[in-house]
Amino acid sequence: MINIPFFAGSALLAVAGLLKVPALIRARRTSQWRLLAAVCALLLAGSLVLLLAAPDNIALFNRWTGVTNFSAPLVYGVLSAFSAVSMVLILVWRDIPPGGSRLTPRRCLVVYTVISAAIVGLFIVGDTPVERLRDFDTYYANTPYIREMIVLYLLAHGFASSVMVVLCQRWAAHVDGLLRLGLRLLVVGYGLDLAYDIAKGLAVAARWAGGNWDDLSTVVAPVFALASTLMVATGFILPFVGLRLRSSAIAFQQWHRMAPLARLVVTHSDMAKVSRSRIGWAPELRMMQRQAACHDALLELRPFMDPRIREFVREQAADRGPRAELEAMAAMVAVAADTSSLYRTAHEKALTAATARGARSPEEEAKNEGRRAVLDAGRYMSGADDSHPYSSLPDLAELSVALSRSDHVRSARNTLASPRV
Repeated sequence: MINIPFFAGSALLAVAGLLKVPALIRARRTSQWRLLAAVCALLLAGSLVLLLAAPDNIALFNRWTGVTNFSAPLVYGVLSAFSAVSMVLILVWRDIPPGGSRLTPRRCLVVYTVISAAIVGLFIVGDTPVERLRDFDTYYANTPYIREMIVLYLLAHGFASSVMVVLCQRWAAHVDGLLRLGLRLLVVGYGLDLAYDIAKGLAVAARWAGGNWDDLSTVVAPVFALASTLMVATGFILPFVGLRLRSSAIAFQQWHRMAPLARLVVTHSDMAKVSRSRIGWAPELRMMQRQAACHDALLELRPFMDPRIREFVREQAADRGPRAELEAMAAMVAVAADTSSLYRTAHEKALTAATARGARSPEEEAKNEGRRAVLDAGRYMSGADDSHPYSSLPDLAELSVALSRSDHVRSARNTLASPRV
């Protein structure tokens, strides 16, 4: 039962780290790669710490290697790597400019690599003949070289935790939202790391003084370590997940707001192509696709856009203030879509009739018939020129909302445009 929390925490962190690997691959050769790489390394390092620290696994690695207490330098080395990755991640995440701090990602990695090597070296020259699965620190607290190894890893881990508490606390004072919450969790998590080091240190110091406070090392400290690892991982993951969810929510909202515009201007065949495309369920991709489809459709409507309609509706909506221009533009687009529909329907009917009569040029006859249908209905085809009003169209989502909600747009369509055929 004592291994279950270690295994569960390790599995959780490993899954979170592996889920970020696809994003890491996609971000190669971009400015976000270092940040995502540090996040993945932190999650996987935390998972490895918990996995190796489980009592059953400590005994397993000792048996596999045939080296008594081999797991001690292994766990301490991975814990030092976790400390280094934590400091690297916060420095990369905050993007401290050169000269803004004595701590740099490269310097942190170099220092903690040396510390890990020193831990292994001290273990090699020391003597640990008796296997200790839970109380290694206190049992060998007075053993030459092993004592120094224990003190070295506690100091290195404690220093990294202290630095992280200070950096996260300072940064949290200048941000808000999920980022601040994540930083607060990091402060708590690295505070628990400090509590772990203090508990271990007190137990070791008690052995130096001839006392026995082993419960601090074997019972209290592991609880702090487990809670700290999970809290730190959550603190790093929460802002990234929160920003991703927020981005997706905004994209979905924009996609939904553009629906009235898409239904009006995008033809049924184009809408079918959109629905059949294999873009998955990513809201950002769907929003971009709908946006592109609406832009393409509006470009095709340019010959039917009448600036006089815009001027007319702008005068009618003058009481709406800044929204008058938006509703005027929406009315122009709506009437242009109705006009285009009339033209297209008349063209198709004329083409069918001309083909049935055996006309020599059914396409040209149908085209002329479509134009006459539009002009007879009092339409105006402005043509595509450089000063066309389409070049000043507002945000498509806002335009779409105006199309569906504005009384002035509905009035313009009823007054100036023929019913859809």
